[in-house]
Amino acid sequence: MLFRSGSMTRAALPEQRQRSESVFELVAATATGLALCGFWGFLAASVWLFYWWTLPILFVLTGAVARYRGARVLSFGFWRQRFGIVTGSFTVPTVMGYGLALLLAIPASLPDVQFDSNMIHLPYAYEWSVHHRLTTDYWQRYPYYAMNWQLLYAWLFAFGVGIFSSILSALCAVLTVLGIQAAALAA
Repeated sequence: MLFRSGSMTRAALPEQRQRSESVFELVAATATGLALCGFWGFLAASVWLFYWWTLPILFVLTGAVARYRGARVLSFGFWRQRFGIVTGSFTVPTVMGYGLALLLAIPASLPDVQFDSNMIHLPYAYEWSVHHRLTTDYWQRYPYYAMNWQLLYAWLFAFGVGIFSSILSALCAVLTVLGIQAAALAA
């Protein structure tokens, strides 16, 4: 879903691509989709609409905006081209890097049971998802502000899968490995 929403922001893509361009487009579109999820989360939480059903509506809204900008998101050719990006990015080194990143991400698929670097961000994300809006901690001298990554954690809590918050960090590791692979292929 992240790749699809990110790829809808680009109306026209070149037909003939090299492998490095496909890998880079895959990474860039997925990262754009992550940014859009955080941005939509901030807007939804600002107007007290941070519910699980809000994200699919915002995904459709992204498609409508892309359609308004000239992308033919309902055409078969549009999605065939996006599928070509995904399949065009598969090379032996890319699959090996992807496999290594997924192997290192196995602990992320297990529920969080101990303190780690993500735990400091989770109470705010949980509060936002429970209250369906952005809230501040009144006991802090300087109120805490929403960051994109915590809004992504809040989406996980809104969907009821907050115990798997480490998967977002693993996704970041996978995107980093694929981005380095795209840069190596382009060189």
